[in-house]
Amino acid sequence: MATIKEALAFGLQCHQSGNLGEAEQVYRQILHTNPEHTKALTLLGLALLTQGKLDGAIECFQRTLQLAPDESEVWNSLGVALAFQGKLSEAVINYHEALRLKPDYAEAAYNLGEALRNLEQLAEAADAYRRALEIKPQYVKALSGLGVVLAAQGRLDEAVQHFRQALRLKPGSAEIYNNLALALARKENFGEAVACCRKAVQLNPANAEYSNHLGLLLAQQSRVQKAGQSGSIS
Repeated sequence: MATIKEALAFGLQCHQSGNLGEAEQVYRQILHTNPEHTKALTLLGLALLTQGKLDGAIECFQRTLQLAPDESEVWNSLGVALAFQGKLSEAVINYHEALRLKPDYAEAAYNLGEALRNLEQLAEAADAYRRALEIKPQYVKALSGLGVVLAAQGRLDEAVQHFRQALRLKPGSAEIYNNLALALARKENFGEAVACCRKAVQLNPANAEYSNHLGLLLAQQSRVQKAGQSGSIS
């Protein structure tokens, strides 16, 4: 019969290989033997979260925190699960707790920024993204998230700068090219906006939103060009 340590190692191996159903079974077997095994509880929560079983994941994370309240990673994971359920204000509380316990937790700062942005608390979201970037300067998702917030605040030059920096680090991101295109369009730089949107479509042709944006930008570009030609006639 395998020891709990051996079973946990096997469960983790299944987990990492993507066999989440088997990993879940192993973790549950361990917890049947030892209901307060915090590592198995946490891993079970993560396996459930990845499968979209949010209620079960939240229950596991909450049980873990009752036994080990100083686990910053579990506070963050609980926040992620709550955010997936649309409980953004609760998620924010959990991210703050994760950061209180681990002030240099870049992922929790980024997640806090995402939740605050979706709550339309833009100034606070920008602060959270900046905190993530202070900890991890080349954090692409935080750079992009901050760019989105800056664009929403009308700070388009700064937004473009952040999107460009993100693309230098991750040149294959269709989402960032799309965000850059929208910011450039608001600056009425339609030529580059169209080029960036074409790149987004090229990188992710199945995304209908990018194709729609490209069509709109081409139409805007055409109107601007025609207006300019009309204005040049004496």
